[in-house]
Amino acid sequence: MQPKFLQYLPVAAHIGLWVFIWLWAGLTWGLVLWIPFISWSMWYIIGPTFSLRKKRFNKNLIGAVGGTVYAIVFILLIPVASKLFGFYGIPVLGFFAGLTIVLLELTNLFEYAMSYFFTFGSYFAFAFAGKAFGAVGDYGIVFAGTVGPLEGYMKDVVYFLFLVFVGFLLGFITDIARDKILKMEGLADDSAQKTIFDREAM
Repeated sequence: MQPKFLQYLPVAAHIGLWVFIWLWAGLTWGLVLWIPFISWSMWYIIGPTFSLRKKRFNKNLIGAVGGTVYAIVFILLIPVASKLFGFYGIPVLGFFAGLTIVLLELTNLFEYAMSYFFTFGSYFAFAFAGKAFGAVGDYGIVFAGTVGPLEGYMKDVVYFLFLVFVGFLLGFITDIARDKILKMEGLADDSAQKTIFDREAM
């Protein structure tokens, strides 16, 4: 069993409304539109139920911030790695980034490797698209063997994480509403609220 179409339609419409609100706000203030959609989806991938997603959020948040830190450190180490390993500098950095992130799965606080990888990859897309996405740091210069002013990188990290937090907020708001809407419709607990997708996650 799963919620019926007419029971689930208000949930989908409510999420659609928040998509509208975010896109309107983002376009109005000239913000990068796609970053919050990454972390919005990250809210939902950490478990098949609202209660589990809330419980795991602190680990998801650590992973999101950690992946961003990994990305900026990776970028700043490119000149050093290129001097040491030449053409293989970036692949070597990638090896150590992947190795250490996956090993974090063995911990009890930093284990959501998928969250690290989501923001790690997203930060690269944000940074190296440069001015098109509002990044102010000089990232291309790392391939010439040096780094740009750190102030630009720090501004980008703050801006990027702000938009990641916007996405998490959207996830939290829509998940609370999903839970409340389905409870009002008589689906009182997590087991009754699960869709086929949620059940496959167990």
